[in-house]
Amino acid sequence: MQVGQINMRTPLYLVCYILYTIFTSTILSIPLALRYLIRRVSPLRAAKEIQNIVALYEGTVRHERRHPVHHSFRFPARYALIDLDRPPYSPPNFLSAEDARRAAKTNGPV
Repeated sequence: MQVGQINMRTPLYLVCYILYTIFTSTILSIPLALRYLIRRVSPLRAAKEIQNIVALYEGTVRHERRHPVHHSFRFPARYALIDLDRPPYSPPNFLSAEDARRAAKTNGPV
């Protein structure tokens, strides 16, 4: 079999699921790309970056398994992302930016 060919023994539902996932991911990524481009050209970008110390997100986590036994669940999720380099308040015994860099083995922003 050559690279890039689909094995004809591959179940059709698997191929359809992969195509569905690619399509859905692409469609859901378009608003993110547009928002990123708008923020890049916005004249108020610097002022907004100063305010973006804490970001709150709310959404739904969904999981579905079809084999060997069908099982699915979903639950609400909330996330708070905090810029550890510029925290609004940082008690001395909490995770610092340097602690996070050391744990992540990176030297970039955290």
